[in-house]
Amino acid sequence: MMRLQLLLRIRETSSRISKPFLVPASFSCPVSPYSVEKKPDLNYDGSNLPSSIKVVICGGGVMGAAVAYHLAELGWGSNTVLIEQGRVGGGTTWHSSGLVGVFKPSLAQVKLCQSSVDLYQHLENQGHPTGWKKTGSLCVARTWDRMIAFRRMKAQSVAWNIECELVTPSDIKTICPLLHTDDLKGGLWIPNDGVADPYQLCLTLLDLAKDKGEHWRHLGLLSDPPVKVPLHPVEHYYLHTRPIDNLSPLTPGQMVRDQDGHIYFREYNGCILAGGFEPVAKPAYEDGNIPNFPGEKRLPEDWDHFHVLLKEMLHRVPSLGAAELDQLTNGPEAFSPDCKWIVGQASEVLNHYVAAGMKTVGISAAGGVGKATAEKIVTGRSDFDMYELDISRFIGLHNNRKFLRDRVKEVPVKIKKHCDKTELDVGLANGIRAMNLTHTGELGYVLYIPNEFALHVYTSLMMAGRQYAIRHSGYYAMRALRVEKFYAFWGQDLDTATTPLECGRAWRVKFDKGIDFIGKDALLKQREQGVTRMYVQLLLGEHDEDADLWCWGGEPIYRDGEHVGNTTTAGYGFTFKKQVCLGFVRNQGQVVTSDYVLSGQYEVDIAGVRYPAKVNLHSPILPTKYPDRERQAYLATRDKMVSEPILGRN
Repeated sequence: MMRLQLLLRIRETSSRISKPFLVPASFSCPVSPYSVEKKPDLNYDGSNLPSSIKVVICGGGVMGAAVAYHLAELGWGSNTVLIEQGRVGGGTTWHSSGLVGVFKPSLAQVKLCQSSVDLYQHLENQGHPTGWKKTGSLCVARTWDRMIAFRRMKAQSVAWNIECELVTPSDIKTICPLLHTDDLKGGLWIPNDGVADPYQLCLTLLDLAKDKGEHWRHLGLLSDPPVKVPLHPVEHYYLHTRPIDNLSPLTPGQMVRDQDGHIYFREYNGCILAGGFEPVAKPAYEDGNIPNFPGEKRLPEDWDHFHVLLKEMLHRVPSLGAAELDQLTNGPEAFSPDCKWIVGQASEVLNHYVAAGMKTVGISAAGGVGKATAEKIVTGRSDFDMYELDISRFIGLHNNRKFLRDRVKEVPVKIKKHCDKTELDVGLANGIRAMNLTHTGELGYVLYIPNEFALHVYTSLMMAGRQYAIRHSGYYAMRALRVEKFYAFWGQDLDTATTPLECGRAWRVKFDKGIDFIGKDALLKQREQGVTRMYVQLLLGEHDEDADLWCWGGEPIYRDGEHVGNTTTAGYGFTFKKQVCLGFVRNQGQVVTSDYVLSGQYEVDIAGVRYPAKVNLHSPILPTKYPDRERQAYLATRDKMVSEPILGRN
């Protein structure tokens, strides 16, 4: 068999070699127990399908299986059909690495992954095979910047209920002796992460769903009209070795991520499964012709492209060079333009739900996303916050093939009418909606422009503004202004679960108008009982903006030494000459009053260092050129907020 170290030397000495000349004698995929798939009859007329059904699930991978399982758990098993054009578990599930990690970029994704882990553990405890094994995961850092990121994650883990610890290079060597550690600065150990067998998990979920009356069928199906889901596949590689001596499957720490080297690896039945995310991904099916049959979607190996990852693997695990190659698997993995999952109800077809774009972590996401999707289908709502992942965040432009192709090379490595509005003509464009809405705390407008007029309107405004010395203002500049003025931002500070009473905006709700609006009873009840969290502004002390790390948002907030919340937005306040944070403060599920908030001593944890902070409940008075005009234009004034009943509660 070909040794990996020899393979690397061949590649480095001959640019003409695109793959090893020694091909493995037999196909063996350690994640998937099957190697040959029988093509189904794509002309199947569906004659054996039930005459009436409530739910049709398109796709028999682990995500479709998870949705099917949770629908069955909610009592809809006999009203659900799952259709798959190939073999169940034969899509991207067949070449998944099986890593199950819970640390994700946002709390919403973390909760979904934690739900997945709970499900897999529950199934294993009930005797249903999933391949779940709690091995822990080790993330290593080659640079101090990466260690700072790990320190931020460690600080954030308190609020996200993730057990983890920072480790030194010597600790890393103890956890995983295989690793070369001389160039490492440290790492992050997450003991409750684990691995699962994607194919076995998929079959188990579907078997349990079938036991409750669910139907399977092999059938190809396209929606009519088509639903636009902005995804594009890229090539994703997994390297499989032959069995390696003295590589115990029970050895902890055998799931390792080296983000600086763009690689990861895990132990699997005495072998090594290694993969990675190259700095510039290679789009698949660039001509738009995607095979119908999953077995035909296996892509040819490109050793020239994989070389950058192989080199990093051999650097991090030197003993891997002596291992025998079993195979290099190349399968398509779908990514969205913003590298987030895509879930929710599509706009083109009523009650058409999407759960896709899991970007190689479908096993981590499936249990939670499947549960949330099933809840949405059955009850119309879910306890999970899916706002940031909803498919509605995309527009038609995002389905442009060139746009998607360019974005996926990079990503692997509702308007609320609360203000006055009018329509304007700008240059030759009309229908421009101008809204008296501020994102900076200063007098201003936001323009909503039809896509086809955007460039023309921008050019016209820049030309007209020359006489006023118009300049571009970046996002961070605007954020610095609004955090000083204590202005909340939808999608960052506020979300679909935030009420006006919690964020100090109760005066925007007209309780006395006699209109029975949606949510009125719930708000009246909350006003009577009191809120359990309150939106605050924090000004950091003893912080050197030139030498100390800055807040990014998401930092833990401590009151009298106890964790009470997290920041949502942070920035440097040029008027205060201090770091300014916005966020929510809680009281262990109890009612939060203004007295409770103002009586505590506060700290904000930035990457493991706690800085004292002064808390504000009201928008501060800052210098302005137009005090009277601002007070008239914006109702969010200090006087108005002082009279708010929630803030006045003792």
